[in-house]
Parts: sequence; C-alpha cells; structure tokens
Amino acid sequence: MVDFKNRIIPISYTFLVIASILFTSSLYAQEDCIPDKPDAYRATPFVYDHANVFKKFDDFVVNGYSSDIEDSLGVEILIISLDSLCGLTPMDYATKLGIKWGVGKSELDNGLVVLIKPKKAENDKGECVIAVGRGLEGTIPDGMAHLIINQIMIPKFKLGRYTRGIELGLEEISKLISDDSYYEKLNKKYYPNRYENTNESSGLVKAISFLFSNFYLIILAFILFKMGYRLIRALIYSQLNKVSLLKALTLTRGKKKKHKGKGDDFMNGKGSFERDYSSNSSSSSRSSSFDDFGGGSFGGGGASGSW
Repeated sequence: MVDFKNRIIPISYTFLVIASILFTSSLYAQEDCIPDKPDAYRATPFVYDHANVFKKFDDFVVNGYSSDIEDSLGVEILIISLDSLCGLTPMDYATKLGIKWGVGKSELDNGLVVLIKPKKAENDKGECVIAVGRGLEGTIPDGMAHLIINQIMIPKFKLGRYTRGIELGLEEISKLISDDSYYEKLNKKYYPNRYENTNESSGLVKAISFLFSNFYLIILAFILFKMGYRLIRALIYSQLNKVSLLKALTLTRGKKKKHKGKGDDFMNGKGSFERDYSSNSSSSSRSSSFDDFGGGSFGGGGASGSW
C-alpha cells in the first residue's frame, strides 16, 4: 500500500523551498534594478534623465534649480526620470534610491527624491513621487507633498512641460523649507473651502472667547452695578423719609415692593405681587559647495500622484 502521507510532506516542503527561492530572487532583482550611485563629478549631479523627459539643455536648467536650493538651504534634491520601476511602487523605488545614494546630509537627513515615470502611451500611466528624508518630514508633511505633486506639478506634466512642472514644484518646496508660515498660505491658496466655515463663524468664536477671557471682569461689573443701584435707592429713601444714608441702606436692604390689587397680598394668594430686591449673585551649518550626496536617510515619508 502506498503511504501518501509520507509522500505529501516532502512534496509540500519542496514547494515551500521553491517559493522561498523565487520570492528571494524577486527581491534581489528589485534591489539590482536600483542603480548604484554614479560619480558626483558630472555636469548635472542632481538630475538623471533616463526617460528623456527634458528637452535639450533643460536638464542643466533643472539641475541649476536644485543646486541653488542646496547652496542656499543645504537641502539636497535628486530629480530622476525612469521608464521602468521594476515592479516597485514609485514611493518604494524613490525611498530605496534615496537610501542607496545617501541623498541629504547624514547628520540632518535633509534629502528629497523627485521621481518621474512619464506617460508615453495612451494606455500608459504617468507617475510622480516626492520622497522626503527623515529630517524634512515635519517641514514637508505628506499632505503638503501630495498638494505640490497633484496641484502644481502634474498639471504641467500632462501638457508635456516637465521642466516647468519641476521648476514650480521646487519653488514651493524651497518656500516651505525657508518660511514656516508658508504651509498655511499654500493650503489657503489651493484649498480655500477649508477656511470658509472658519471665517463665517469667526465672529461667534471671538464673542465666546471674549466672554470666557473676561469672565471675572463681567462678574465684577455686575456686582458694582448692583451696589450702585442699592446706593441710589438708599439716597432716594433717605431724602424722602429724612433719615441718614446708613439707616436708609439698612432699611432698603431686602425691602419688598408691593403692587397691590384688590384683596389681600400675594402671599395669601389673593391678587398682589411681591418683588425681592435683595438677590445676591456669585459665579466663576552646512557646506557651501556640492561634491557628493551626504549620506542622508529616508523613512518612507512623502507622497505620490499619477495621470
């Protein structure tokens, strides 16, 4: 009799080993797809146009934008275009590339990788990603990277104007890095609806804020008003009844004013009203020239878009 149990177990082990080998091989193939860092001493050390998206000499122009940012802010920005990502997502590819090439200063992790996979056929999909180094994740959060890609860069890429798209994107990135208040300005420019409700309700919010912040002053004003009211009553009483002011204050304290109708008073339930005036209230260094990428690190921050 054939022992199927003893045969099935070795076969299953064989399949597991083969699957592991194939999976490991695919990982190595993806890693090998990411090129080694080239020699930094080249005409355009910040730009690598493998997909030929830039027109003649435009790669020098784009390299100049990135070089100016590195020179003034110390931030290293790599711009790369590719036809294939070897099965990786744009973000994974850009992050792995940034780590392998060490984009950014090692002590600051202030590097950026702008990756473009152009749309070259009708059924093809164009993709763009900004991978943000660990040290810049607070300055360029994922939402802001998404805004720059989808609202500023991709509209130009759709028209084939890659140089202009990169120029505008780098301009906004530069402003974000150099001006802490620019984050809100950019949000208001491209997402004004987020601020309309805030503006409409600002009057009510300010009124409530004023009441809370001046609570004790309001209570004090109320107490002073009550004291002044009692003093005026006492003065009138003293003049009418020819008594001293002190005695008038004593007599008018808690004095009830009766509005009489027919019959007995209100306390007996027969037609008069009493008002109590005695109520009391209480309440409550960077380098100046670029030689090579400085060994920065990436942690997966950034955003992507497609068209």
